[in-house]
Amino acid sequence: MTTIQNIIDQNTSREAQKILRNIIISETDAAGCGGDEIDWGSICSKANQSVLVNSPHKHSKKLSSVATRAQLLDRMSAKGLGIFITIMCGNDGGSVSIIVGSAFEQPSNNMIAWPFGDSFTEEFFEEAFETFSNLDVSDLIPHGEDVPVKIKKVTFTPTVDEDEDDAPAPTPMPVFNPALVTAANNVISVATEGAFNDLEDMIAHRARQDERIIDLEKAASAVSAAPAAQPVVGDGSIPNGTPVRRNAQSVFDLTDPLLDFEIDCWEWDDVNPLVPVYDSNYLFDVNVLADLLWAREHNKNAWMVGDTGTGKTTLTEQICARTCTMFQRVNFDSDITRVEFVGKVDVTTNDVGSETVFTEGILPIAMAMPCILLLDEADAIRGDIAYVLQPVLEGRPLRLLEDGGRMVHPHPQFRIFAAANTGGAGDSSGLYSAAVKVQSRAAMNRYNVFVRVNYMEAIEEMLLVKRITPDLSEAAADVMLAFLSNYRTAFKDREITTPISPRNMMTLGAYVSSFEPRIGLRSALERGLNAVVFQSIDESDAPVVRGIADRVTP
Repeated sequence: MTTIQNIIDQNTSREAQKILRNIIISETDAAGCGGDEIDWGSICSKANQSVLVNSPHKHSKKLSSVATRAQLLDRMSAKGLGIFITIMCGNDGGSVSIIVGSAFEQPSNNMIAWPFGDSFTEEFFEEAFETFSNLDVSDLIPHGEDVPVKIKKVTFTPTVDEDEDDAPAPTPMPVFNPALVTAANNVISVATEGAFNDLEDMIAHRARQDERIIDLEKAASAVSAAPAAQPVVGDGSIPNGTPVRRNAQSVFDLTDPLLDFEIDCWEWDDVNPLVPVYDSNYLFDVNVLADLLWAREHNKNAWMVGDTGTGKTTLTEQICARTCTMFQRVNFDSDITRVEFVGKVDVTTNDVGSETVFTEGILPIAMAMPCILLLDEADAIRGDIAYVLQPVLEGRPLRLLEDGGRMVHPHPQFRIFAAANTGGAGDSSGLYSAAVKVQSRAAMNRYNVFVRVNYMEAIEEMLLVKRITPDLSEAAADVMLAFLSNYRTAFKDREITTPISPRNMMTLGAYVSSFEPRIGLRSALERGLNAVVFQSIDESDAPVVRGIADRVTP
């Protein structure tokens, strides 16, 4: 059995779109042969006025106009195509042309046929796709010499048949002069000895070849990016794991050209305790995510810099959670020494007597895994530890002098991310000067990608708080939004030196939602701000912060 979900999971997003488009084309062609002719010109004309094209919506693609069936279907994501297929299959014998027309037009209330209407919600789209994703489409996948399909992997190979127009054109089809089209078609037929009989067919064929070249270039780039991931054999503490390649857009459920590339993901035979818990409420910054994924894919060391509470650690955890990658973390406080980081020699006693045993630290343990090792508070690393890291940051093995000079070779998918409040050159703001150390340029030069992680926009942060605390009243959320906006502005202008993080706002939201029904909004806010904010800030910040609270509290 081959389901729509199988097709999406086992192929890149581009390949999945091709397979699903081909199913729709095959079914609508069959309807036309049965006398149910579909007027694609009329449908394209109506689609040009809809949100299917020319829309920033995540399930559509930008295009100035569409003129052919192939171009129109290319505007839809794989999930959108999957829903459309289920609409056709659930038609109970009705007119396919009517169903196609209603699906590509824009009725105001027909949400069953139209997943992009005015009352569209993301929840509706995901629920609709989940409902239909296990539909068996084995019998719908076109077979035959003209449309080869690799059934074993469920991968569609683009057709090279000149009479098929199933591949999307990369640009809108030109508008031809009707008076010259017939003459042009005759010339083309003679010039190509019958290989082409139609100008539009010839242009569509060229577009398919261009697309195939792009696919091959992407595949070549992916091969050269990093060594292919190898399966992991479980040792009792972790299960067996198999690497898979997936498009980053589908992994993170974000449609953006910055994420349109293949990345390594993992499938485990059982629950892997080193893979972080998936947080469905987490919101990614696409620009930051794209840089970190690129660094991960190309085996580059990434240094994340941002104020406390911007979510640098959580960001790394959620990248690992969505790719099912193992995650290791070490916090560099002042007590971390070479012994804890690299390992030490212990003396043990057994029946024979005493013996020395080398106990590995976190660094050699992580190096042996296909994991991301997060160096948290990396700008507080001591100099002797930084120099231990240098060969590892260069991708070379670590020599354990304490264990007889044993060499620890890094796993091909071992990666290092660093999280810090500064860029390694010290703290000019004075906010973190008590903890950070100036890192040597030799150490910093071994980090390849530097990524700034900022706080979320205040409105986005409050949407997250509302999602996590749905009982929070609208009135309380409005006051909290005003407080947060003013606080962040004051912090940016250095009127306040104590940062406020999303963790603080989530706690405040939970506190207020719990107390407001019993003591009222004003009292709940005053108690919440006192418990979460006022008692934790620096004394010099208190007048400014209390002034902000007085201005926004009703």
